[in-house]
Amino acid sequence: MPVLDQRLIRQGCEHDTAGIAGLCGRSWTRVSEDILWAGSPSDTVQAKRAEAWGQRLRDPATNVLLAVSGRQVIGCAALGTAELPSTGRRVASLISFLVDPAENDRDTAEKLLSEAVRWARRSDCDQIIRWLYPQDHRAQSLLTVLGFQRDGGKRGRASRGRIRHVMNLRTEGGFDSPARPPGR
Repeated sequence: MPVLDQRLIRQGCEHDTAGIAGLCGRSWTRVSEDILWAGSPSDTVQAKRAEAWGQRLRDPATNVLLAVSGRQVIGCAALGTAELPSTGRRVASLISFLVDPAENDRDTAEKLLSEAVRWARRSDCDQIIRWLYPQDHRAQSLLTVLGFQRDGGKRGRASRGRIRHVMNLRTEGGFDSPARPPGR
């Protein structure tokens, strides 16, 4: 696994649930929390986050990669795989991708995503998809810099403001790391 100075990219395990829940607390906007657990006190929200991540870490169909600095979780990528019935192609879904806002540079995000791409390739996936809300400009910008592209796919209900767009990254061919724009 890659090492970033004193930071490490490693596989997540069940004892990481509190650290991931803390990362969620530092990373998610208040709007996200209101949608997920409206009216819950903050300690209840934290417990629900830990419970949800505990389930995800126990799920054999989900792979959770972490960026850690010492004992603190500073980044998380959760991936699952599926076979597309129409084509038989195997794709990875980037279920969750969080990086601590205190990590101002993109190095942690790039290393974490690079490891996710390697995992997808080892899992015979030729594409990684990520569903995003159109107003999540920060995530769209980061994923675009890392090589993702919007493909026009949408899902959700416009009447509730919950439409999400798909961004994808191809992993086949000579791809070794996320694409970088010219000059980087």
